[in-house]
Amino acid sequence: MQRSSAGRIRAGDLRTLDELAQVASSCELCRLCHDRTQVVTGAGPAGAEVLVVAEAPGYHEDREGHHLAGRTGRLFDETLQLAGLSRDRIYLTSVVKCRPPLGRAPFPDEVEACESWLFREIALVEPRVIVTLGALALRLVTGRHERLADVHGGIIHAHLQGRDMVVWPLFHPAAAVHVPGLVRRLHDDARALGSLLRGARAEARDVVNAHAAELPTSETPSAPVIADHAPAALPPDDDEPQLAFDVG
Repeated sequence: MQRSSAGRIRAGDLRTLDELAQVASSCELCRLCHDRTQVVTGAGPAGAEVLVVAEAPGYHEDREGHHLAGRTGRLFDETLQLAGLSRDRIYLTSVVKCRPPLGRAPFPDEVEACESWLFREIALVEPRVIVTLGALALRLVTGRHERLADVHGGIIHAHLQGRDMVVWPLFHPAAAVHVPGLVRRLHDDARALGSLLRGARAEARDVVNAHAAELPTSETPSAPVIADHAPAALPPDDDEPQLAFDVG
């Protein structure tokens, strides 16, 4: 694996998500490597339509090895369901891949050290929509310092890695766990995201059907079916609370 003059792994050289996860598992680019149990890279299908960016692994994520576990994870699954999505249909990752001590927010130099992993994941997945959870993910992905409270639940157009991207900001479920008033906003924003995705899929089907109708053949090929389905609700369970996230 090639490295830069500063000794950093060149994430742009990684060709698959599996390769990225393997290389990142031994990352020592910042101080977070000293206290982690494991590196928590993204998970999900390589060609996912939606890529979700959280902030950082928490206590449960650090031990279980996947993002958004515990109470936060259950609220996240409910949010996905309202958007017509499920975990097996999205790619879920985070700004930093190691848990900050005591659940604190990542420091700027930790974000800078880790951001190349995230941007390479985005390049490999090539999602149609990036959903950001919390203010930190929003600011890193868009490169702008807009207040999450002002822009949540709506489209932001961003230029990322030479591509025009649709970004959909949501409050972080961890914040909603500790601020119950945010749950309704999170759910409303998720429903609006579902409407956006259904509209995009319907437009895609119209294009396919129109193209099929123009084919000079006796048999018109059927359009691919794009299903909208959601996972069953998860049962309630007690769990250790996590610290609230920035909602500004």
